[in-house]
Amino acid sequence: MHHRSENISKAYSTTFEWIFRGQSQAQKDVPWDSLTEWLPRENSSIYWITGKASSGKSTLMKFLCDDPRLSKLVEAWAEDSKLRQASFYFWNSGVDDMQMSQVGLLQTLLHSFLKNDKSLILSVFEERWEQFVAFGGGVDAFQWPELHSAFKKIIADESKKFFILIDGLDEFDGNPTVIVEFVLEAARPNVKICTASRPWNQFADAFRSRPNLQLENLTQNDIGHYVNDHFNTNKFYRQLRNREPEDAASLVDSVVGKACGVFLWVKIVVHSLLQGFSNGDEVSHLQTRLDALPSDLEDLFDNILNRIEPAYFKRAYKLFRLHRALRDFCRAAGYKTSKSEPTLLDL
Repeated sequence: MHHRSENISKAYSTTFEWIFRGQSQAQKDVPWDSLTEWLPRENSSIYWITGKASSGKSTLMKFLCDDPRLSKLVEAWAEDSKLRQASFYFWNSGVDDMQMSQVGLLQTLLHSFLKNDKSLILSVFEERWEQFVAFGGGVDAFQWPELHSAFKKIIADESKKFFILIDGLDEFDGNPTVIVEFVLEAARPNVKICTASRPWNQFADAFRSRPNLQLENLTQNDIGHYVNDHFNTNKFYRQLRNREPEDAASLVDSVVGKACGVFLWVKIVVHSLLQGFSNGDEVSHLQTRLDALPSDLEDLFDNILNRIEPAYFKRAYKLFRLHRALRDFCRAAGYKTSKSEPTLLDL
């Protein structure tokens, strides 16, 4: 259940702090709805975080899930009601189909709601418990109808309040409309759902009229902080900054502007430019290199792959094939590692 969340990188330094502070001066012209103002609202059950691929949606969801400030806000919303919290991260690159299925979603949510309440388990799964008592351990595996029925029964109890985080709706392995309908059906006065996805039409049609934010429009300061911090760890950049401060600042601004809010793009490009600093490249050469890089992430990957020398094509091809075969093997065998994605060395 925790495999995906454990594999999501932690937010860098002060990244995403703005979500608890409200709009900054730099964000004042960007329309977005405050998460902290949404939580206390009684007539609003869904908050939608959307953004481009690799803009940091999953990292933000993990940041929220782990931050005690969110827990305090949720507890304040619940007031004197019993509170149940749960999270699920859809992941279509995982080693198990359960990580991207409706059954995996519901089993995870139900486990979180029921793990500390044995009496509720017996109430919700009364028929299954009777079968277990009568026939022992040979009970059929859980199926969607039974799980869905149990979920609806639990959240129908208005004496309790439920806060649910669901990341990666676009990584669900079925029709997006199905998972949208599940979220809309689950939303009610005693249930708050914070969910994240790419801005596909199915999600936009369902959620854009509800409180939401588009992540890549709000992370310019976070990306600038990341670039400056990493550049400043390089002694050659520091020399450049002391010698040509305007050119050094211009290079940082160019990276931030061209990133268009995509953190993975920034990470790759910063790594490339740091190599250039260490190689003694002049700032004009680094600026030319940056200008030549595509701002689209997929185009950037193509650019990187096309720079492989022909003599290494066969080796690169073998490595990609091995990685794909490993992933397929792990999925088929149910193989998992506790800390990270399995690698060839794990086998």
